[in-house]
Order: sequence, then structure tokens, then C-alpha cells
Amino acid sequence: MKELPDISRARQCVSFASLLVLGMVAILPGCKKREAPITVIGAPAASADGDRVAFFITRQANAKSRDMDSHLWVVDVNSRAAADTGAELLAAFYPLSWSPDGKSLVYTSGRNDNFAALEQLELGPMTTRQLAPPTCFAPQYSPNGKYVGYISRNGNDSLAVLDLDNGQMQVLATDVNQHYWCWAPDGSAVFYIRDSHIYRRSPGGGDAVLVYGSAENGDQKASDLSHLVCSPDGSQLGFYQDGCFRVSDLDSGQVRQLFQCDHYFLDFDWSAAGICYLDQSAEERRNEAKLMVCEPTSAEVRHIATGPFSQPSWLNDNQIVLRYGDKQLWVHTLETSQGELLVSPPEPRP
Repeated sequence: MKELPDISRARQCVSFASLLVLGMVAILPGCKKREAPITVIGAPAASADGDRVAFFITRQANAKSRDMDSHLWVVDVNSRAAADTGAELLAAFYPLSWSPDGKSLVYTSGRNDNFAALEQLELGPMTTRQLAPPTCFAPQYSPNGKYVGYISRNGNDSLAVLDLDNGQMQVLATDVNQHYWCWAPDGSAVFYIRDSHIYRRSPGGGDAVLVYGSAENGDQKASDLSHLVCSPDGSQLGFYQDGCFRVSDLDSGQVRQLFQCDHYFLDFDWSAAGICYLDQSAEERRNEAKLMVCEPTSAEVRHIATGPFSQPSWLNDNQIVLRYGDKQLWVHTLETSQGELLVSPPEPRP
């Protein structure tokens, strides 16, 4: 009989981990008692056409409880109508990922009977199915829709891909950085960090190719690497290292620094309009951040707005969706530098 992975520790810690990931203050001894249950919104993910945004809402059972329930929601960007899909997920292990055709989402399950498994939600009609057994985190559809990649934690942190056509799973690399990996925009390769180096490998197999961190880069170990993101045309790979965002030309191997960035919560997203990210505000307040956009060719940086922001990503080439505080998602428009409310959690039903 196959031995199932021990996920009891994950069950015990998931509520606390959710609080930490969301940038909240956990309910610890000595902290001021809360009079109302916690409600948090987060992890906005736009569909490929930009018409819908998926996100989660996490609610505390009551003010004294450590139990948190997280549901996957979808909001229509034009009508602002939001709906609870009923899918339960682990908020501590986002991202949510849309299929390229916008018909489904993948996420890590938070249901007691399928805890930490990889699940897929079909949106019309609403149906869920398990794609991979526990424990699976950070799932992402390939841009061509053929695969779902994810981190498998059965013994070690492995990068695995599931072929959606034949149901076959393949482990591409073991002992990887569990938080940071990405697809090439055409789905032909994945990029990941292992032993402080960046590698590229085809989802169909083959040898891993070293991208950064070898003797070709001055014989220096690529330490403190994070936040891999590929350019829309697939010619460059961006990453964060030592307080700077850098890009590597995937043909020549040349690496250049684009901008410095120093903020408590780092996030980068790359579209035809540039790279959106957060930087520290002039006031140096942890709960305030500057929303920035960098044009990668010229390295010109533009300040869009300042606020209690986190988790920015492109909605389309003129708008960025992001988290505003703990309880709102906003959309910021580049042309006007103005922001407006997209959605906030409705009051729970009695």
C-alpha cells in the first residue's frame, strides 16, 4: 500500500501561515483582543481577456477562533458583480491560475476531505475535480493550456507538470525553491531556482539548461534569487536579487540591472506595457507602498500611485489590479494614474 504524505502539520499551521502570508498580525499572547472576526481578501488573478478577476476571501469563524475558511470568488470587471464559487482553498499557498480559455481555475484545496490536493474548478457549470493528490502548492496553467505545473512536497520540494491530455505527471526538478518558478510565454519551458541557480527545462523532459549563476556570470553564485517572471515575447527572464530587479537575455546570457526595489512585499508582473511592481514609499511606512511601472527597454520608471498596496498584476495593458489594505481590490489605470474600487467582501450571511 502506498504511504500517504503526512499533512497533519500543514493542517495545524495553515491558519497561522495564512495570516503571515497576507501580512496580518496573528492572534498571539499579549496582542489586543479582537472584537470582530477577521475577514481578508487577496491573491487577485485576472483572466487572459481581462474581463474577470479571481480572488479569495478568508473569514475567521469567530473572534476567538484560529479556524479560517477561504473561498474562491470571481468578479466581473465590467459589472463589478462578484460570486462565491464555493471552492475551498488554502489561502497561504496562492497563486490562483486561470486556464488560457478562461473556463477553469486551479488551486490548492482547503477541503477537509481533499486537504492540500491540486484541484481544478470548471466554471460552467461549477464542478471541481482533483488533478493531483496532496501535497501540491503554487499551481500554474501553462500558457498553451496543455499542462498544469505545481510544487509537490512529497518528501522534498519538486517541480512537477501534469499533462492535461493524457493525465501523466512528470517531475522536472527536485529540491527547488518552492515559491518562485514560472512558465515561458509559449509554454515551451519552465524556469526555476535550485541551489541558488536558475534553470530552464522543457515540460516534455530533456536536460535542464543553466540560465544564470554559472562561471559565465563571473563565477559568482546567484544568491538570494527570487520572483522569476518572463517577458511577453519570451526573450528575457526577470528576477530579483540583492535589492535589484535584473533581466537576463535568454539568447546571449547577458544580465543587466533594471531598477532597485526595496519593499516588504515584493511582486512583479510583466506585460507589453512594462513591469509593474511595488516599492517602498518615501515615508518608509510598512503599510504604504508605491505602485511603479518600468519600461524595460529604456529602464524608465514611472510612479503610478501610493497606498496600502500589495499583490499587483496586470489586468490589461492599461490597468493594474491589486490588493488595497486587507479588505479591498482596486484597479489602477495608467493613463490617469487613478484608482477605483473593484470589489470588497460582502457581509457574511447570518
